[in-house]
Amino acid sequence: MKKTMQKLLFALLMSCCALLSHAQQRTVTGTVTDDQGSPIGNASLW
Repeated sequence: MKKTMQKLLFALLMSCCALLSHAQQRTVTGTVTDDQGSPIGNASLW
């Protein structure tokens, strides 16, 4: 019984990790500007 609970808990933990990592993917749009508010060309966000 203990081994079955460990496997179930592990599967639940892995499922939660997969859901959380998937939830972190989001598209960000906008303009990157410098201190004076001028757009910075070829800027990318990671």
